Amino acid sequence: SYNNYWFFCGAESEAGSLSYLRGALYDGTNNPIISGSTPLSTGIFYHIAFVRDVVADTLNLFLNGASNAAPISDTTTSVPGYSAFAIGCNYRTVTPIAFFAGQGGTLLSIISLALSVTEIANHRNQTKHLFGV
Repeated sequence: SYNNYWFFCGAESEAGSLSYLRGALYDGTNNPIISGSTPLSTGIFYHIAFVRDVVADTLNLFLNGASNAAPISDTTTSVPGYSAFAIGCNYRTVTPIAFFAGQGGTLLSIISLALSVTEIANHRNQTKHLFGV
């Protein structure tokens, strides 16, 4: 079995060629996956936030500053610092798959606390000008 721990935030295709936002964790046993509700397209700026709230024990996805999925229970116990960290592809196998066919600039922020909805929206508003939005 594949025993690496990983974190994934990206898009996977469903229903033909539509891509939907996904977030997932794996702790060696548990694998909660949260799925967004809005189809994604290329050529559009998206602000994406995947939030693991260890106090509330939930995972949530945000798209353009708003919740894009109902929060799910985080059943993982821990995700070690040496875990694989994938953005824009699925790392649930030894070889990354399901790459999101987007392009353009990327700004990555890794924050060690769960932001509120307002804080996520503020982060989007403070950074979107970097991409001409």
